[in-house]
Amino acid sequence: MVSRLETGSVKNQLGLLLRGGLEIGNTRYGIAYNFIPKAAIKIPNGQIIGTINNSYLGLSIGFKLGGRKI
Repeated sequence: MVSRLETGSVKNQLGLLLRGGLEIGNTRYGIAYNFIPKAAIKIPNGQIIGTINNSYLGLSIGFKLGGRKI
């Protein structure tokens, strides 16, 4: 079996980050969604071979040590 590796490129994209959170007692909960437009994947001869969606959701949990903010 012979496989061929192609190199491709994707142009930089400008995105939008939406973030929110909640603090209850000594615990902080956060959520973030990064909106990034779909990008076309091009190989060196200029042919578009597909698209990629880079948007993602992030969740976080944080704690305060000692019960005081520093």
